[in-house]
Amino acid sequence: MTIGFDLDGVVCLLPFGFRQIYQRKAGEKVFWYFQYGEWLLRLYNLLFRRPNQEIQQLMRLLKNNGYKIIIVSAASEKCRREVMKWLQYHQFCFDVLHLRNSLLESVVAFKKRILKKENCCLYLEDKKEIVKKLNLFANPYKVLFYRPGKLPEVFKSLLK
Repeated sequence: MTIGFDLDGVVCLLPFGFRQIYQRKAGEKVFWYFQYGEWLLRLYNLLFRRPNQEIQQLMRLLKNNGYKIIIVSAASEKCRREVMKWLQYHQFCFDVLHLRNSLLESVVAFKKRILKKENCCLYLEDKKEIVKKLNLFANPYKVLFYRPGKLPEVFKSLLK
C-alpha cells in the first residue's frame, strides 16, 4: 500500500511569509524559478525550510509497517539534488521523490498522474484547492487536507 505526502507545507514547514506567497497562483511560479539557482535553494533550505516532526514520525512508522512512502512536489526537477540532501540530512523515511519536469504541466495534472502511477491510496496535501480538485476525479486514491498540528483522524491512532 502506498501513501503520499506533499513536500512544501506537509513534509517541511513553510515560514509564515513564505506560506502566504506560496498559496497564491503567482507564488508557485516565483518558487519554480527560485529553484533554478542552486545557491538560492541551498540558502532557502538552510534558513527557512524546517522538518515537520509530526509527519517525519508518521512516515517512519508507516515505513516500518511495510507501507511504500512517496513524496510528491510540484517543485522543479532541477532541485532534486538539494531536496534529497535536505531529506536525507533530516532522516526522512521514504521510497521515492517525484518532482515536476515542466511548468507547462499543471500542479493538479502532475499530482494526479503521479498518484495514479504509484497506485497511491492516501495523499496528504496542504492546499485546499488542490485537495478539492484531486478528489473530484474518480480515483483509487483519497487526498486529505493537512495543516501542521492537525493530522487527519485516519493517522492519529497510529501515532498513539
